[in-house]
Amino acid sequence: MQCSNALPAGCAKRRLASCMVIPLFVNNKCWGVVCFYSQRPQFFDHFYRERAGELSNELSYGLERLINAQEMHRLARTNTLSGLPSRLQFEEDIARLAASGAQGTVLLVNINRFDEISSAYGNAAAVGLLRAISQRLRTAVTEDMLLAHVGVGRFALFLPASEPQAPADFVRSTVAPMLQGAYQVKEHKIWCTINAGGAMLAEDGSTADELLIKAWDALAEARDKEARFGMYDRDADRVMSRQISLEVELRDALERREFVNYYQPKVDLRTGKLAGAEALVRWHHPVRGIIEPNEFVPVLERTGLVIAVGRQVMQRAMEDWRSWYEAGLEPPQIAVNVAPAQFRCDSLFSDIERALNTAGAHMQPLSIEITESSLVSDHSRVIDVLSRVRALDVPVAIDDFGTGYSSLAYLVTLPVDVMKIDRSFVMKMSQDAGYMGLVSTVVTLAHNLDLKVVAEGIETEEEAKLLKLLRCEQGQGYLYSRPVPADEFAALLKTH
Repeated sequence: MQCSNALPAGCAKRRLASCMVIPLFVNNKCWGVVCFYSQRPQFFDHFYRERAGELSNELSYGLERLINAQEMHRLARTNTLSGLPSRLQFEEDIARLAASGAQGTVLLVNINRFDEISSAYGNAAAVGLLRAISQRLRTAVTEDMLLAHVGVGRFALFLPASEPQAPADFVRSTVAPMLQGAYQVKEHKIWCTINAGGAMLAEDGSTADELLIKAWDALAEARDKEARFGMYDRDADRVMSRQISLEVELRDALERREFVNYYQPKVDLRTGKLAGAEALVRWHHPVRGIIEPNEFVPVLERTGLVIAVGRQVMQRAMEDWRSWYEAGLEPPQIAVNVAPAQFRCDSLFSDIERALNTAGAHMQPLSIEITESSLVSDHSRVIDVLSRVRALDVPVAIDDFGTGYSSLAYLVTLPVDVMKIDRSFVMKMSQDAGYMGLVSTVVTLAHNLDLKVVAEGIETEEEAKLLKLLRCEQGQGYLYSRPVPADEFAALLKTH
């Protein structure tokens, strides 16, 4: 602070007789001054100088906060590594566009293996690469577009609907050729590839967060398909949403024991008599009624719920078998499907023992059916499990034979009892000589391995006659009966 009586000539014209100057400091640097003038000589005495000092401190503090806030605002909206607008700035820009009713596509561009590049060449090289990529992207952006650095090795662009190029064309003809290739960063030569995904404003979302998430989903799917670019698929997302919702319903259904058993008879093709049955799961939905397994079993398998549901199916099959037996009927052996996840589960053997004890193990009420895909993992473990199951007098069948990928040499070594021919072969057998030969080969192979053969999906008398001629022992299908509830199967038992 300084007071002076030596005033410039201009002050005399205004009749100013004294002056006081207050410096203003921001972040410990002189930012400016405030000058006070008076027409009275020696006006700025000790009192005014003290007040001026207080005013200087308050103004300096206020300016410092304001300038720092502006700098923080700028820094928050700028990525310090690349100098591009940050994700926060992109979010604000997209919100502004959405509010104005704008339409377009948010593109997310990912630098593949960026973390590996950073680890291999060091952080300085990774930052240099980001800056080089940012410079290239700037040259591709028009005034109507937006460009931002939104994550580690990830950049976002907004292409308004008015752009002449479609998003896929823009990526393939401009972004990919521009970004992919070699970069010389200091002493390192770094090779980069990219993938990109797109989501549409406002069809796919109205916020940057929604659109970037969906663009990433599209990018990830494109990368899985070894494609450079992918657009978000709303229909696929609805399917996924439905599956997630269905998973919640299935967990509740498991707790409420809404899964029920239906039984499809197996018939001795030589005599036409009932020779067995297969237990098939159905979902007794409280609103929709009986739901077929093709609608919910894939979700059970994907979520792992198939283990608990399979355990219930096996237990209920043996409970039903026991009730039929105690009613004076002669129930046949019931085959229960064991899913691959069940077969890999350590509880399988104890689940089988528990179910057998319910029905009476000595009466051999149970057999299991497993698909080829369950058998192609750990060979020694597979043989061990199957051997332990057969030691309980529980026969093992290979289900849907011919649809898997296991080798015949592998199958020869397995301790199994039955081979089931998939219905797809049975259906084509009477129209295609090639399939007839294939079924004949499978039956011969099974008999050479001392296995019984069961044909699935028999719907016509012609199919049944052909299978009988090929010496197939048993068959099941709509020709004999659809899968029926336990009480209806009990009625079938009374007629056989």
